[in-house]
Amino acid sequence: MLALEKIIVHNINYKTFTSATRFIKSVERKDDKGNLKGSLQLMSEWLKQNIRTNENIDDLIINPLKFIRKIRQVPAHEIFSNQYDKSLFKKQNEIMLETYKAVRSIRLFFANYPGNRDIETPEYTA
Repeated sequence: MLALEKIIVHNINYKTFTSATRFIKSVERKDDKGNLKGSLQLMSEWLKQNIRTNENIDDLIINPLKFIRKIRQVPAHEIFSNQYDKSLFKKQNEIMLETYKAVRSIRLFFANYPGNRDIETPEYTA
């Protein structure tokens, strides 16, 4: 989970969401109280402002990424002895599938953006 968190969640740059372009709205880095928002919170707000979909963006993208971060927090801050647990493989597989769906949804949102019609996106299958 540490590697997955570093590859996907940790690489989300907040600057992506605070810059506006011609057709893309930005979001504020600070909340109403002046506190800095996290990258996942910024991403959630940015996606909701700039993408129209019937799907719940938090359920589809943000919650799986938050779950990865939550799982990583415990072993990153505590020391445990090694344990053998067969159920971990199934849990890991479920997390990977949810993460794949989240990343794939992000890719599809960008691939379907009208300004990207001339860009060919390769198809990958699971």
